[in-house]
Amino acid sequence: MERTLTARIVADVAGEPGGLPLMAHAVREVWSRRTGKTLTLAAYEAVGGVRGAVAHTAEAVHARCTPAEAAALRRLLLRLVNPGDGTEDTRRPVDRAELDADGTTARVLELLVRSRLLTVDGTTVDLAHEAVLGAWPRLRGWLDEDRERLRLHRALTEAALTWDALGRDPGALYRGTRLTQARETFGDHGDGDDVGELNRLERDFLAASVEAYERGRRAATRTARRLRALTAALAVLLCLAVIGGVAAWRQSGVSARQRDEAEARSAAELVDTLRQSDPRTAAHLALAAWRVADLPETRRVLRTAAAQSERDVFIAPEEGGRALNAPKDAPVLALGFTPDGDELHVATPHLADRILPLDPDRAARTVCARMPAELTEAQWRRWFPSADHRRTCGT
Repeated sequence: MERTLTARIVADVAGEPGGLPLMAHAVREVWSRRTGKTLTLAAYEAVGGVRGAVAHTAEAVHARCTPAEAAALRRLLLRLVNPGDGTEDTRRPVDRAELDADGTTARVLELLVRSRLLTVDGTTVDLAHEAVLGAWPRLRGWLDEDRERLRLHRALTEAALTWDALGRDPGALYRGTRLTQARETFGDHGDGDDVGELNRLERDFLAASVEAYERGRRAATRTARRLRALTAALAVLLCLAVIGGVAAWRQSGVSARQRDEAEARSAAELVDTLRQSDPRTAAHLALAAWRVADLPETRRVLRTAAAQSERDVFIAPEEGGRALNAPKDAPVLALGFTPDGDELHVATPHLADRILPLDPDRAARTVCARMPAELTEAQWRRWFPSADHRRTCGT
């Protein structure tokens, strides 16, 4: 090995994390390009130094892969990186079980380990050195292209591991915004653009989260449907109650009206029986019956009462329980009206009679039946102050 090569390699790896593996990798690449038995500085520079050697090796491995192996290589390397958020990207050691390696992934893993790009320590798989992250342009491009997706994937991975550690507790499942983001990025069952991107545990976790969400949504839909049905039923019952109340109120009104009509008809019949014996009461009763119910019967008795000339009957007062009715031919000694004009007092030799209420015509007829001669104008004014003098009893 040329002394200048040694000095150059030492200077390049000084301060680099994982400097010894980097130096070994660079020396190996220079060895493949040696001239004879000497490792030269020219060969070192030809491979691009320490970082160039890593990139050259990684690119060579990628070039030997089939399309399926190249896709598996990309998924494998991205899973071994923690994408920085304003910071540098870092390595992420993972358990081999997390790789969920099928035959293709297993072959790619073996190829990367042989090329000194990955290391396996027991069940832990890791990048051989940090330089792989910055030295290989292809890997850097993958990281920049899918940085946000990688952050979501890393969060999903950690959530799935926690869920599994808790015995797959439903309380640890994704909900809300995180579930929405995961579904939009990886599909409902991890069957998004890159089918093999999620391992089996991550797919189970996402599927369980989606199922729990859908179950809750269906339950909420059923609850809302039952609530709507209950509301509709209550509305129907309220309408029926209102209709029933209105019907009962109207029926009550009808019953009251029928009762009033029946009472009015009974009163009208009574008016007919009282018209001759008690015209005044019959008139009052006819008016009351019409006011209770405006019926043909009540209108008839009211019109009849209004047209009837008799307004009252003469009823002789009783004395000691015995009626003292004067003879029809008993002379009238004196008569007069009360100040309000409602009562007429008639004096005969036997008793003093009172007629209630009387109009002048009725009074004249009553008095003339008992008086022998026509009333004089003075007598008329005295006895009938509310009416003009007129001939009443003939000559």
